[in-house]
Amino acid sequence: MAISGLSPAVISDPKNPSAASAATASTLKPVATASGNALNKLANDFDSFLLLLTTQLQNQNPLEPMDSKEFTSQLVQFTSVEQSIQSNKNLEKLIALTGGNTSSTAFNYIGREVRTANSSTNLSNGAASWSYEVDPKASSSAVTVLDSKGNAVFTLEGKTGAGTHKFVWDGKDKNGSSFPDGVYSLNVSALSPNKEPVSAKVFTTGTVTDVEISGDEPKLLIGGVKIGLKDVLSVTGGTSNSSAAFDYLGREIRTINSRTNLINGAANWTYEVDPKAARTLVTVKSNSGNILLEQDVKPLPGLNNLSWNGVDKKGDQQPDGVYSISVTAFDRNDVPVSTKVFTKGMVSAVDTSGNEPVLVIGGVKINLRDVLTVTEPAAAVPHTTEES
Repeated sequence: MAISGLSPAVISDPKNPSAASAATASTLKPVATASGNALNKLANDFDSFLLLLTTQLQNQNPLEPMDSKEFTSQLVQFTSVEQSIQSNKNLEKLIALTGGNTSSTAFNYIGREVRTANSSTNLSNGAASWSYEVDPKASSSAVTVLDSKGNAVFTLEGKTGAGTHKFVWDGKDKNGSSFPDGVYSLNVSALSPNKEPVSAKVFTTGTVTDVEISGDEPKLLIGGVKIGLKDVLSVTGGTSNSSAAFDYLGREIRTINSRTNLINGAANWTYEVDPKAARTLVTVKSNSGNILLEQDVKPLPGLNNLSWNGVDKKGDQQPDGVYSISVTAFDRNDVPVSTKVFTKGMVSAVDTSGNEPVLVIGGVKINLRDVLTVTEPAAAVPHTTEES
């Protein structure tokens, strides 16, 4: 895997040692900066100022000597400018350091599969795929495949309704003519029952093969498609463990969290109540907040376990999905006391669409600050794709 634009780091080739020497030599050349150029100019101007000042002092009239206030003020100005240039020099160092940290973060994506808010993807071996979402109010939609020049090459009636829809293109137009492999994009338009435009979003998924850092900010490369870090929505398992959030992939974590996944009719929580608690009310809720089950139980010392088979108080089996519990405890005087709820699960993805990365366990998102313990994986990290 190549890393485009990597500088000034040196990449050694064991088959060609001289290449590394040449690269090292190139990095030893002084690099011109705005502050460096300004400092050189200031030094030249200061030399000229001292020469003029010395000449004036040598040729001044002894009966009418020069006013020292003038050249003292000029000396102060030179000192002030020099300090400003030094401050700019320090800022340049900070900017360079920040850029290096951003690039280092980008390298952690190499070999990982990312889901992006991006409409371009690669047509490879006659296959290209996208996913899209339209406003739930939409009554009709249309998907259009565009080539790299923006020309429409294929159009089809799209899907409507809530959720994510997948579109796979075989690289052919309506007449069956095949297009060459390359980068293509998808445009999705949707209309309401009143024929008014409504929102639509397009997403792509792919494995990061390279990082380009030749521009103002690093770009992830997925084949011929360049992705900005801000467009990355989620990251799934890959080939390395570098970033703090990515290190959780494939590991089981215990968290302070009331939400968990009901899978194949089974969900589990643990909870802890204040030792003064005399009774506890445990409520199971749906993802929308509806109460499905309530239990009034006597708490045990330490951790208490709740296993739910997905059957609500009416006897109806609930579908697999995300559910939560609330635990309320009371002492002998029916005064509420403190409680804590915990869940466990295997991290399958990292969501990077927000201000900070979030761990994903099935349909549950966990903040890093809520992680209590981490268990090393027993096997290799599974390679999965998150679907929203």
